[in-house]
Amino acid sequence: MSKMKKIVPLILALTLFGFYFSTPVSALGEASLSLGFAPTSIYLDLKPGETFKDELTFWNLAPSTITYEVRIRGFKQIEDIPGTSRIQTDFEEKNDPYSASSWITVEKESVQLHPNEYFTLPYTIKVPKDVAVGEFNAIIFLQSKSGINPLSRSSAALADLGSGPAILINTGDDIKELASLEYFKTDKNFYEYTPVNFLTRYLNTGNTHITPAGDIILENFLGQEVDRIPFNPNKQSLLRSNSAVYENTWEDKGIFFKNGKIAVGPIKAKLITTYRAKFPGFAPLSATTTFWIIPWKVILAILFTITLIIYLISRRKIKHNGQDTHITYINNPALDNDNQQRYPTNSY
Repeated sequence: MSKMKKIVPLILALTLFGFYFSTPVSALGEASLSLGFAPTSIYLDLKPGETFKDELTFWNLAPSTITYEVRIRGFKQIEDIPGTSRIQTDFEEKNDPYSASSWITVEKESVQLHPNEYFTLPYTIKVPKDVAVGEFNAIIFLQSKSGINPLSRSSAALADLGSGPAILINTGDDIKELASLEYFKTDKNFYEYTPVNFLTRYLNTGNTHITPAGDIILENFLGQEVDRIPFNPNKQSLLRSNSAVYENTWEDKGIFFKNGKIAVGPIKAKLITTYRAKFPGFAPLSATTTFWIIPWKVILAILFTITLIIYLISRRKIKHNGQDTHITYINNPALDNDNQQRYPTNSY
């Protein structure tokens, strides 16, 4: 029990940060809530043939004593969903050229954790001498012995599975951050009101992960900037040799105006993004799309109201002018035209 200690309350807060890029554990479902770990993710730059040593910390948040197996696997991105990943199956692991799980060894194969106890797990990474340049990944995680091992068949989650930090390893000096845009569009061409949903398919063509960032600028038919929304505000990453669809939403409570400018009719959206972080440089990717906002129900109601007002005004003018239309003249030969006498008569 020398390394088994009671968790201090502050450590509990660390578990809130365990679900970002270290979520190859997304395949682990609800069980990850019963296990805390630190660090939440590991990013390394190692050379071919280099050895790296460090340790991880795991602690049990469950109210019962659990025996875990220590597992090491590669992970892959969930298709078309940025910022997510899952643990690979046995078959996928054997055929994945980017898995670094075979490089990693640990000093323990299993551990029993009592409630609110933690332990440290030393690990060693040995990079092969003939490794290619690029980014490789792995995850060291704990899996409950009481659960059925799903990894040989699928990546589906079972209850009471453990979790662990994602490890991303860049090897060599020729790391390339490259990307392209397949499309930038809205989910519809016409909207009555906002929200407007933008779909952007990003492709990572480099040999390391990327985290795109930027803005979507909205302009009306007069060329005025109506609004601006951030692209990828949650900083969702994209693994190498993968693509994903990023979703953004523009919402506006107004009907005809936004920030004092017309926000109906054709709206042009300009996407401007960058993706380089490790090697900064001006390498933007941009695209444009156009959509329409036509609040047709409001427009019809306004047109109907205007038409009704014009009709009522016209009827009132006709009625007012028609009050003197029943006066006729009686010709008197004894009087000239300027002195004709007028007599009101009824006309039928």
